[in-house]
Amino acid sequence: MAEAIGPDFYRERFADPDDADETSTRDLIDTNDPAFVHIMWSCMTLSQTYGLDLADPVIVRAGIRAGRERHQNLIQVKREADEQERVRARSSVVYYMRIGNRVKIGYTTDLATRLADIGPEELLVTEPGGREVERERHNQFAALRSHREWFRWEEPLVSHVCGLQ
Repeated sequence: MAEAIGPDFYRERFADPDDADETSTRDLIDTNDPAFVHIMWSCMTLSQTYGLDLADPVIVRAGIRAGRERHQNLIQVKREADEQERVRARSSVVYYMRIGNRVKIGYTTDLATRLADIGPEELLVTEPGGREVERERHNQFAALRSHREWFRWEEPLVSHVCGLQ
């Protein structure tokens, strides 16, 4: 038969000998703590899910530790996502692909897949860049726009593409 998990289990699990004093739970949580929202979420989970008493400083400290850990984990996830975005931005290219007398100017981080999706007659050239460079090229050749990202294969677009090769 499984042992019932109750407040004593959590008190033993989360008890920290360095936090043996009986400080009021009101004095434990700082609303200016950057992890405050996560601390409150953890404390509420301990209370509502596990039925633990938030008047118990040991339980509140457990919630504080769990909330700070959750906060740090989320910060790390954000840093990793930001780094992936920076890598993706560095690896993105603006491409010029031709079908008939029209050229599509777009950007991608996966050129092979993009070529397979569109199936152009010819990939004319690529240049380093992402959304911002693509927007600049669309503005630069706006007079040649035929539809959305498609442009007529005429001067000055021809000279620009030749200059990139």
